[in-house]
Amino acid sequence: MKDAKEKYLSYYEQESKTWPVLYEDIFIETSYGRTFIRKSGSKELPALVLLAGSMSTSLMWKASVEVLSQEYCVYTIDNIYDVGLSVQDIAMKSTDDLTTWLNEVFIRLQLNNNVNLLGISYGGWVASQFALKYANKLNKLILIAPAATVLPIESKFIIKSLWMLLPFKYFTKRFFYWLLNDMAQKSEISKHELDRYIEEILFYKKCFRNQFLINPSVLSDEELKNFKTQTLFLVGENEKMYSAKDAIKRVVALNPAMEYELVHDVGHDLFFLKQKYIINRVLSFLD
Repeated sequence: MKDAKEKYLSYYEQESKTWPVLYEDIFIETSYGRTFIRKSGSKELPALVLLAGSMSTSLMWKASVEVLSQEYCVYTIDNIYDVGLSVQDIAMKSTDDLTTWLNEVFIRLQLNNNVNLLGISYGGWVASQFALKYANKLNKLILIAPAATVLPIESKFIIKSLWMLLPFKYFTKRFFYWLLNDMAQKSEISKHELDRYIEEILFYKKCFRNQFLINPSVLSDEELKNFKTQTLFLVGENEKMYSAKDAIKRVVALNPAMEYELVHDVGHDLFFLKQKYIINRVLSFLD
């Protein structure tokens, strides 16, 4: 495990060298351990915090940070409960643990209120839970294909995700080719990117012990009705976690003030396949 971790740190350092803008490495101590944040953009600009999906790090924002950091001071986090440079010392057992940790990050970074928060997939669910508890700290919230949050995750997704527990490349590849099917079918370039992503996942699994994430929950009708933060909800029409159209129907029925968009010809891979479009949509919403 030690050798694998050293290989990972070497890989991470090489990938960090391709970050397209100047940045500052920040390590802060929280009640749950040390958290790594990469800060890009002027401190004078409004704050934008980005939460990656599971099995991803701050490096997932590499292709979009240049545009975002022109208008925002961007904080990309290696989530403490996942892979990356953050080190978790105390286990997280509840949603309160997650939101308390993120609030401590905000405090240590000396972020004032009116922070913009964006989360994707599992990070989207964490962001929604933070908004429920600390709405006074946020300006706007962006949820990109959030895990659960608006609808329960379908049993088919849960069953197929169990393949990931098997120590064979075949099953991991099979799961991601199903989950990110549009990416697999779109072109040879996107298929190559998908294969590269799968290799990264397999590499992470060798370097880190399995960490069982807190199961993402669904906002109750009351929570969704009374959601205070101005929110943009983006989901691909071919989403596999839940029915994208049913998710939007529920949002419209319970919180018509929430902005939403059904992104066509993509599923859970919407950020990979339509990244430029998504970023422009986010900037438009934040402006």
